Amino acid sequence: MKGLRTTNAKRLFAMLVAGLALIGPVSAQDPGTNASNEPIVEFATFSRPRRMIFFFEVTEDTLTEYDRFVLYNSIMATAGSANPDVIVLEAPDTTVPPTLEGKHDLARIIDADAWLYVSIAGSMDDLRAEIETFDILRQTYYGALTIQPGVRTDARTLSRGFWDPIAETIRSSYGQVVDTVEVRITGKPGTRITGLAETAIELAGTEITVPLPNPATYTYRAELVGHYPIDDTFYLGFDSVEIELEHVRGAKWGVELYGNNIQFPGMNVTRYLIPATAFVRTGFTTYALGVYLVEGFSGNAPLVSGNPLTNLFAHTGLYFSEPGLDLRLYGGGGAFLRLVHDFAADGGPVFGLEPTAPFGFTPFAGIEYSPWLSLRFFVEYAPLLYRTVDSDEFRARSFPLHLYSDGRIPGYLFFDSFALDLRNVAVGVRFMW
Repeated sequence: MKGLRTTNAKRLFAMLVAGLALIGPVSAQDPGTNASNEPIVEFATFSRPRRMIFFFEVTEDTLTEYDRFVLYNSIMATAGSANPDVIVLEAPDTTVPPTLEGKHDLARIIDADAWLYVSIAGSMDDLRAEIETFDILRQTYYGALTIQPGVRTDARTLSRGFWDPIAETIRSSYGQVVDTVEVRITGKPGTRITGLAETAIELAGTEITVPLPNPATYTYRAELVGHYPIDDTFYLGFDSVEIELEHVRGAKWGVELYGNNIQFPGMNVTRYLIPATAFVRTGFTTYALGVYLVEGFSGNAPLVSGNPLTNLFAHTGLYFSEPGLDLRLYGGGGAFLRLVHDFAADGGPVFGLEPTAPFGFTPFAGIEYSPWLSLRFFVEYAPLLYRTVDSDEFRARSFPLHLYSDGRIPGYLFFDSFALDLRNVAVGVRFMW
């Protein structure tokens, strides 16, 4: 008899396994959605499967150990294959906590965020199963139901969709989620923040609270029209984070002090039409004082000499790189007047347009380095195109001390009515506020 019972048990178990194999795979739902297609989170790349702990309890002493084994494993197999986005875990304790808080506590021990509870009453001839699932994250019950077939329950019955209501509940009510921590951001209205979410975040008021996946390291950029952008990085662990965006207004004015060819002093005053981006400026370069660091042109170096000429500029320009970068490129163009300020033979002052080349045009391009937002160092190349009336007089007037014998001047090109200075480079410092 003992051998016969063992053989029958083996047959029943084999039928159970074969029947469970007939349960086909279910189609996975989109990550981040539930049964009503409501988005759970907007960070799909951070989503993870749900973890569901299985509580199994027999309330009456009417089932054999084998019956309990068959029931437990058939439920476990059905629940485990119901939804690829849900991992079903066995409880570490066979005693089911009687309270909701107790179930939550036991679930947290194994990092579960949902639980499935099945209570069995009666015998295999008159089985009654009470079933419910609870989503700890949403604090919501799903699928509270009762299964009571009214006929004998055996391995064949269990393998033919007996627990389908459990599978349907898990399939329709649970999807992948993202663990998040709240980040509170304060700043000025209109601030646009990128790098935290899949789409840009914009402050309609002075603050916004955003749930972000954790743990993770975030690098963000906060931009506000007329202000320098803010680039920063922070680590988001398990505690909420507060970010205060303190934008610095982009510069509206600037003053430049420079040395033209590291010889002649100059100064510009700049007005930024678009803060720290588009500008107009006016300034001058004077040749009344010059520092010659190369010996041999006129006596001993360094030689301070004067040529009573000054170029008065008017420029417009634009930065090609965004504000806030350490290195920025810019360029533009403009025109200039060539002024003479001297004394006549009778000692009277002479001031006005220099007659041999009264005006000209100049493009310019430069690069600046900014260790601080209000202080920049720059190098600027600006060839000068003079409108000449008399080229010989222009040479004599511009280079009274160092005119070459053949009339050629290195770095200059002369045409019928124009002279082009290709060696005009300014090195200086720019103050912005």
